[in-house]
This record gives sequence, C-alpha cells and structure tokens, in this order.
Amino acid sequence: MLERMSERLVFDTHRFVRDLVAVGMAEPIAERLAEKQVEMLRGDLATQVELAQVEANLKIELAATNERIAQVEANLKTELAATNERITQVEANLKTELAATNERITQVEANLKTEITQVEANLKTELAATKTSLVKWMVTIMTAYTAAIAALVSALARALAG
Repeated sequence: MLERMSERLVFDTHRFVRDLVAVGMAEPIAERLAEKQVEMLRGDLATQVELAQVEANLKIELAATNERIAQVEANLKTELAATNERITQVEANLKTELAATNERITQVEANLKTEITQVEANLKTELAATKTSLVKWMVTIMTAYTAAIAALVSALARALAG
C-alpha cells in the first residue's frame, strides 16, 4: 500500500479500500478511512532527507552548545582561580593588619601600665604630703586649743583666787 517514489510517499487508496472491503468492511466506511489516511500522511510525515537535515542541524547546534559550555566552564575556572587568589591576598592582608593591631594594643597597654604606675606614685607622694600637712595642722590646732585652754584655766584660777 505505501511506496516511496524518490522522496515522495505514495499511498494506494484504491488498494486500501479494496482490502478493507474484502475483509467485510462497508465500502463507504473504507473510503472514508482512506481519505483520512491520506490527510494524515500529507500533513505530518517527514522524509528521510528532512529527518537527516534535522539531525544534522541538531548535531551542529549541540556542538555549538558544547563549545559554549566549555568556554563558560573555562571562564568560570579562570574567575574562580582569580577569586581564590584575591581571597588569599585579602586573608594575608588581614593577618598583617591584625598583627599590627595586636602590637599597637600591646604598646598601648604597656603605656597605660606605666602611666598608672606614675599616677600611683604621684598619688602616694601627694597623700604623704597631705598627711604631713594634716598632722601639722592638727598639731597647730591642738597647740592653739591647749594654749587657749591653759589661758582659760589660768584666767579661771585667777578669777577664783582673787
């Protein structure tokens, strides 16, 4: 029933109808089936040449896609290597900065300890001087009170005696 003439498909509708009628199908139904079969064959079937062309085009597109994927992969590997190198540089810089910061902190800490020691020494000196001044002031006041009390006692004794 189906024959290929060069790259065209030939469908023998007469033979198709005759074969269906021979097995007991009504002729109008067999004819209608033959018409539908012809419509189907005309609309959707591709020739081997067409299929080969589609396959060739797909192979070309696949090769181009694979090449593009390889280029993207190479670019990404290059970018990743550059990024890793940059990360290593940043890490080294941060370690250097951290070491310098720690050194500055140690210096500031030592300076603060020295200043605190000096302030303590100054406070001790000032406290000793203040203590001495306070003792002198208290001795002076006590001497003055003692003199005042002695003068009062003396005045009181004279007033009582006289």
